[in-house]
Amino acid sequence: MSQVKKAALVATVAMMMAGAVDAQEIYAHGGTLGAGVGAALPLASWAGVHAEFEGLGFSHSVNVSGNEYDGHVKLLQGGLYLDLFPFASSGIRVTAGALINDDELTGRAVPNAQVHSPRLACRPEA
Repeated sequence: MSQVKKAALVATVAMMMAGAVDAQEIYAHGGTLGAGVGAALPLASWAGVHAEFEGLGFSHSVNVSGNEYDGHVKLLQGGLYLDLFPFASSGIRVTAGALINDDELTGRAVPNAQVHSPRLACRPEA
């Protein structure tokens, strides 16, 4: 199990064990790092925690002049954050936490196996 999946699992279990409060939230989100899910749990009127897990992956292959190129991108992140609300009458929030990623970019290039070389003629010197 990757670090990101472990962190997401730990965050989810910790939030579930925190007990019932009246404003729990589970949400879906999307962005440049992919689609994901998150959960938020208030601890007090001025503090809360939230955890998020998101990911995206895609591959592409192309053949140019007999040369094969393959690429794969995997973006996977998970985080656990503490939210502080210093002013009760405003939406200002200060957040600190940890984000663990398992991003990966792989590529492969296979050149055309046919080698074209002109024949060289050898002429003896006279």
